[in-house]
Amino acid sequence: MRQKINRRFTGIALFSVAITTIVMTMVFYSQLKKQVFSDLAVVADLLTDEGFYERKTDNLRITLIDADGKVLFDSTVDEQSLANHLDRPEIAEAISSGTGMGIRKSDTLSESVFYYAERLENGQILRVGREAHSVAAVLLSALPMVLTTALLLAVICLLVSHYLTSAIVKPIDEMA
Repeated sequence: MRQKINRRFTGIALFSVAITTIVMTMVFYSQLKKQVFSDLAVVADLLTDEGFYERKTDNLRITLIDADGKVLFDSTVDEQSLANHLDRPEIAEAISSGTGMGIRKSDTLSESVFYYAERLENGQILRVGREAHSVAAVLLSALPMVLTTALLLAVICLLVSHYLTSAIVKPIDEMA
């Protein structure tokens, strides 16, 4: 009986730790995603204000697209080789509402990219993208701490479940 109660307490505790770890990782990723899009919006605004559309950068992909979807400039690839961009979700959203965001695997870069697009006063769209490997690197760097915390919580839960099992069974053992 003692082992059965202890196993159930342990199971509940480990399940709770696992769910908490998963939920916290999802919350962390969500917050990180919001921060990346916020940063991209600031960069797009700065580029728009300063007129530095055609500036090459290491960390960002900058694309200038005309109202018909033709790529006028791309900081990563030759714009002549790029297809029409009107079908890109962030571009369509920027055309209809002024700004657009999206995350997808880039056909050109073969990596997941966060995109932020902004419609300019002249009708062109300025799109700024950031490769997702930097976001994944942040998540991976946090993973050891998350797993260590989950392991520590699991050990504490095991000790508490053993104590609670003893406390529950002790009066029964004394009566027997």
